[in-house]
Amino acid sequence: MVWVGMLALAQIADLVTTEVDRLGGGVETNQFAAFILMVGGAGLFLLLKLTVVAGMAVAVVISLRYRQNHPGERAERCLDIVARTLQGSVVLLTVTAVGTDRRLGVGRQLELKSPPPHSDFCLSSAPFGNK
Repeated sequence: MVWVGMLALAQIADLVTTEVDRLGGGVETNQFAAFILMVGGAGLFLLLKLTVVAGMAVAVVISLRYRQNHPGERAERCLDIVARTLQGSVVLLTVTAVGTDRRLGVGRQLELKSPPPHSDFCLSSAPFGNK
């Protein structure tokens, strides 16, 4: 379950670096994530990320119970697949967050020279840009 906790931290780090990047004028390149951020903001994005963590925790519990109730090669393979998926997710999210953080250091220097332009859509508090 340590890896599930690490996944939660990696998801939160990804969210924080994404939001800092967006505040500095960056654009989310993942179309699904961009849609979630546009529709529900950072709150919905966090909820979605924590739902992924909860789903992974459930997968770990199910695979551990399966191994306990049905010991053997199949159970070990099941647990191995879940563990490697979890570990891979943590590594990829961490690399993404670190990469975003490094880009932000450069972006902050550029931001002082020329702040990002803001459109009326970005400043609107109404959903979907309606005023």
